[in-house]
Amino acid sequence: MRTFERSNGLLPLRLPLKYNAEKNKTKETVQWVEASPWSFYKKVYRIELGGSVAVAHKKPNTKEQFTIKSVSASGDQIRLMHRLYHKNLLSLYEVFYFDDAFYTVSEHMAISLTHVIGCPEPLTEGQLASITKQCLCGISYLVSQGLSHTDITCPNILLSFDGVVKIGRAIMSVMNKRLKLDGNLSISNPGLWSTEAVEFLSMTLDAAPGELSTHSFLEHARGEDLPWFVIYTLRTARVIVATM
Repeated sequence: MRTFERSNGLLPLRLPLKYNAEKNKTKETVQWVEASPWSFYKKVYRIELGGSVAVAHKKPNTKEQFTIKSVSASGDQIRLMHRLYHKNLLSLYEVFYFDDAFYTVSEHMAISLTHVIGCPEPLTEGQLASITKQCLCGISYLVSQGLSHTDITCPNILLSFDGVVKIGRAIMSVMNKRLKLDGNLSISNPGLWSTEAVEFLSMTLDAAPGELSTHSFLEHARGEDLPWFVIYTLRTARVIVATM
């Protein structure tokens, strides 16, 4: 496997197609196939989006892009993942089983919060509130199903060109106790943030999703400002693409 970079460390952007929100309004049946995914999809490149994923087109080549990921999980865990559906969970389309391994095919998102952290332009409070609000919607849905997500991290929080925020698929576990974080949180340049934002951050240590969802900080959400920020982040991100 070789990695290609230009002398300035930047690569030409390979932008995913604009996310089609209308297509994913209703639940779609996840197809299970006992075959290699590469018999049906053509690998284009690899990128970090909730882990290392292959960006692929269906054969014969189509314009729509998908992400394909090898998943270390049991069949029961995969079935638990694919029965879940929510607008703020990454949509899963197909599951392949080949050579004792599972591969998931899902929608292709534009960036993750890891890219956002590396962006020279900081998020506004309204944009941050919008991302947080959508994440909480997805987490609250999982709680309503008696489940907890094992990997709520920046690489696994994904954004589309439309400003839709989705939690990447990971191994879900049955929630048998309330998770409580230990330690202290700190915020850089607290003077740049409202009292509500700082208070909300402190509450994330031990408050339940339902309690956080009603906090006044989320009333500042400005989802309409996210699409341009996603494009700006892509244009300024240092993206390393590995060929396969």
